[in-house]
Amino acid sequence: MNISQHIQPAAPAQVVLHSQVPDMAIPDGHLFTTKGVLPVASLEKTEIVSDEADAVVTATEYRLDGELVRRDVNLALKPKDILNIEAQEI
Repeated sequence: MNISQHIQPAAPAQVVLHSQVPDMAIPDGHLFTTKGVLPVASLEKTEIVSDEADAVVTATEYRLDGELVRRDVNLALKPKDILNIEAQEI
């Protein structure tokens, strides 16, 4: 697993959503990708972590022969100082 410090944004931002998720259950050890359901073992997995001012962004990318076939992104919002101050006053 490769870990990097920064996520390089692509301009313009593009979001691709798949509206046709397979009706079948996805077997253990497999993922739904732009190429269909593939075994995780056949994919190269890269985790990218970026510590931003308001959140920690973690992106997990899956590639098949160098082509990006799935990207999962998780945002962990950081608490705001103003919220902590208001909570202490209550």
